[in-house]
Amino acid sequence: GFTAGQKLIRPGILLVKEVCVVGSLWGRWAVENPEQHTENVYEMLHYLARGDIKPRVDRIFPLDRFIEAFQLFENNKGRGNT
Repeated sequence: GFTAGQKLIRPGILLVKEVCVVGSLWGRWAVENPEQHTENVYEMLHYLARGDIKPRVDRIFPLDRFIEAFQLFENNKGRGNT
């Protein structure tokens, strides 16, 4: 994520993969609209519980292997969520 530092975006990759990049100011919006933000979070949790959203998980690590999990993520070796 962005807390690990900004990474360069290679525009050519976006074209080859035919993807769309959309930015947002979600954090500020959530602070300014706490009630709606809470409703949105509950709605997303509802979708997850119902199975409407199925996150792609590459692998699951036990807590004592969290460093290995972060290294996998930082080196872009995982797929989906780690």
